[in-house]
Amino acid sequence: LVDKETKELLKNTGAQYEITVNGENTTYDVDSDGHISITGIGMPDTETFEILVKEIKKADGYKEIAGVQKVEVGTLTTYDIRVLRNVIVKVGNNIESENTTTDTIVLNILAEKEGEEPEPTPSPTPSPEPTLDFGNLKMSYSTSYKDVDLKKTEKDWRDGMVGGNGKIGFLTNGSPISNVITYQHIDYVMPTNADRDSYPTGGSSLDTIRQKIINFEAPTNEDVIDSWDRIAKYHPGMQLRIDTSYSNDISDYLRYTNYETAEVGENYSDSSIKWERSTFASRVDDVVITSITNSAKDVSLSISIDTISSMPGFGKHDDGSQYDEVNIQYKKIISDDASYLAQIVHYPDYENSPYQNGGFGAVSLIIIDGGTKTAKKTTTTDSYNKSGYDASIDISNAKSVHIITALDKTKTLCQMSDFAAQDTYAFLDTLLEKTQAVATKYPTDGFSYEDALSPSAEIQSELFNSSSFEIVTDSDEDLNYVNDVLIDNQKDSDTLSNVLMNRVYNQGKYAMICCAGYSMTRLSGMWIGTWDPGWRYIYTMDANVNLQSSGMNTVNLQLFGDGYIRFVYNQLEDWETNAKIIYDIDDAIMCPAHADGDRAINDEGSIGYPFKYWNAGAAWMIQPIYEYYLCYGNATINTVDGDKDLLEEILLPMLQKNANFWMGLCTPKYYTD
Repeated sequence: LVDKETKELLKNTGAQYEITVNGENTTYDVDSDGHISITGIGMPDTETFEILVKEIKKADGYKEIAGVQKVEVGTLTTYDIRVLRNVIVKVGNNIESENTTTDTIVLNILAEKEGEEPEPTPSPTPSPEPTLDFGNLKMSYSTSYKDVDLKKTEKDWRDGMVGGNGKIGFLTNGSPISNVITYQHIDYVMPTNADRDSYPTGGSSLDTIRQKIINFEAPTNEDVIDSWDRIAKYHPGMQLRIDTSYSNDISDYLRYTNYETAEVGENYSDSSIKWERSTFASRVDDVVITSITNSAKDVSLSISIDTISSMPGFGKHDDGSQYDEVNIQYKKIISDDASYLAQIVHYPDYENSPYQNGGFGAVSLIIIDGGTKTAKKTTTTDSYNKSGYDASIDISNAKSVHIITALDKTKTLCQMSDFAAQDTYAFLDTLLEKTQAVATKYPTDGFSYEDALSPSAEIQSELFNSSSFEIVTDSDEDLNYVNDVLIDNQKDSDTLSNVLMNRVYNQGKYAMICCAGYSMTRLSGMWIGTWDPGWRYIYTMDANVNLQSSGMNTVNLQLFGDGYIRFVYNQLEDWETNAKIIYDIDDAIMCPAHADGDRAINDEGSIGYPFKYWNAGAAWMIQPIYEYYLCYGNATINTVDGDKDLLEEILLPMLQKNANFWMGLCTPKYYTD
C-alpha cells in the first residue's frame, strides 16, 4: 500500500507498531499525537474507500505482543486502490499512557489531490455498538451457563468462571436470573479432631517392614500405621446469591473472562434493557468487587447468602458417615440500614484443633447510586444458623450496584459456648472496615469500579503479557467461535483445534496467575463449590504440586515462583520433624506426600500407599526453587519468619538439610539383616 520512502517519514516518540504491508513486516514509530502517517500515491473511489475501511476493521486488528501492537493490513492489497494519500491509524487517545488499552482501531482516511490542501475531515458518524472479538486470545467466552440451585448435589458449580489474586478469589455461575458468587480463600481448611501434635511415627514400624523386605516377605497393613484424618480438607467460603427480576425475554447472553484484567463478566438483554455485570479480585486492595448496571439505569434485585447446609456435599460421606462441618455454627448478619451483609462461621471446637476458638467469615458492603435498599429478615429453620434468621437486601431503581467483599479466617473468634449469644465480633468489624476503606478510596460517583479496577488490572496485564504462546491456524473459521462451539466441534473431530489449544493454554496461564504470589495452587487451584471435594483438595506434593508449578519459569511468572517458595519454606519445620520421627535423622528434611496448608507432618499412608517412606520428596520439591534461581537470580522471599534471602537463607540451607537426610539414610543399618 505504501512506497518505501514513506517509511522514513515516521517520527519516533517511544511507541512502536508493527505493520504488515504487502507481506512485509515493518516496525513504525508513532508521532507525538499517537498517529502513524503513511503517504501513498493515489486516491480510491468512494466504493473502494468504503471497502477499504470495512476490510481494515475486519482485519486481524492489533495484538499486543511483548509491548509491540500489531495491525495487519497486508490482506487489503487485492483491492483497486488508485490513490491512498494519507492513512492515519490511531489507537486510543493517549498512546504514551501506560494504562491505555483499547480493543478498537480508529481509522481516518483523508483524500488529497496533488498540490491542494487536504479537505477537512468530515465529522465521524456514530459508531455501531462494539462487538466482542471472539478471536481475542486474551479473553474467554461462553454463551451458556448452569444455575446453582439450593439443595443440589450435582457439580454444576464446575461450569463457573473464576478469578483470584493469589490469596482470595471467586467462582461465579453467571446466571442472568440467579447469579451465584462463591468466595474463596486459599487457607480455608476444615479442622478435624485428630491430635495433630502427636505423631504416629514411621520409625515404630520401620524395623518390621525393613526386615520383611530384606527377607523377601511382603509387609501387611498390620505393619503400617494407617492414618488419613490428620490432613484437613479445603472448603468454600460465603456463597452470595443475586436474584434479578426478569421478563422471561432473556437474549444475547454472553459471559466472559478477561485474562488481562482478571475480570469475569456477563452481558445480556432482558427485553430492551441491556445488563452488564463484572467481578474481579483486587491485587491492590485484597477484596472482591462486583459491578451491576443496565442501560435503563434502573437496577432492581435481591442479594442474599445461601444456607451452608444447602450447598453441595455438605455433611455426609457417601457411606453415611459424617463430615466435620456438621459440628460448625454460623450466623447471617445484616445491618439495619442495609449497608452490608455478612456471614461468620465458628469451626468445630475440637480439643485438638488449633482453631478450637476460631472460624472464618466474609462481609459484603453494598453500595448503590440512587434508588433504595431495604434490609429483610425471615425466620430460618436451619439448625446451624444461630442468628435465627435468613438475611437479604432488596434494591430498587438504582443506577448501579457495587458489592465489595472481604474475607478471612481467624484463630481468635470466641469460644463456641459464647458464639450464639454474642452480638458483635471484632473479626467481622475488621473485615467491614476493610471494605469501607476501599469504598472511600475510590469515591467518584459514590464508588468508581473503573478506578478500583485500574491498578489491579495493570498488575494483571503485566503478568499475563510476560510471555505469549500461539499455535498459528491456517483458517480463521474457528476464531469467531465461543468456547461452547469449539468444545462441541472438537468432540466430533479427530484433528486437534489450534484455536481451542490456544485458549486452553491461556486459560491455564490465567489460572496460574490467579493463584500466584501468596502460596501454592491446590488440586483445584483455589476454587471449590462443594463441601465434599475429591482428595480433599489438599496439596498433593508427590505429583500435582510439582506439575502445577512446572510452568512458572517457562511462562515468566516470577510471582508464582515467589508463592511456591513461600509455600515450601513455611513447611520446613514440619519437614525436619518428619526426618526425625520416621528415620531418627537430625538436621534433615523429609517432605510429606500431602499437606493442607496448616500442617505438613508425614503421617498419612497405608500398605498400598507407603507415603511415609517417600524419601525423594524434598529433592522433588527443591528442584523448582533451584530452577527459579537459575531464571531470576537471587531474590527476597516473604515468609512466616519475615523476608528471607533466597540463596543464603532458603535454598542453600535446604540443600544442606536434604544432603544430611541422605547421609543419615545411607548407612548399613537400613540395608542389612
